[in-house]
Amino acid sequence: MSLKANQITCLNLLTACAEMERYAEAKSLVLNDTDTDSLMQQWGIKPNVAIYNAFIKVCIKAKKFDTEIWYLEKIMNECNMSTPSQVHAQLAPLEKDNFANMIGKGITQGIYKKMLV
Repeated sequence: MSLKANQITCLNLLTACAEMERYAEAKSLVLNDTDTDSLMQQWGIKPNVAIYNAFIKVCIKAKKFDTEIWYLEKIMNECNMSTPSQVHAQLAPLEKDNFANMIGKGITQGIYKKMLV
């Protein structure tokens, strides 16, 4: 009997990576490299918002969030996944002194859509 990884497996691996501050392993699980598919891609697992949230937690714990967060946001937009408020809630403490500028940068880069009220 062979075991097959699924989204729950990936969430558990990301939780372990966050606890151990193992950023490189989490990145190889979720994000593809220029010449290598991510492990999730190799396993045929599509990421969801929960997986992206778990990856963001790894970035927070490992203090590796600049480039990867923007790349992650871009991937989510390309997959037509909206960036839910809980993702923004996790991103806020990363740059609490510069959060408005971070959101502004996301709007100008087309990552976030400006809401007109």
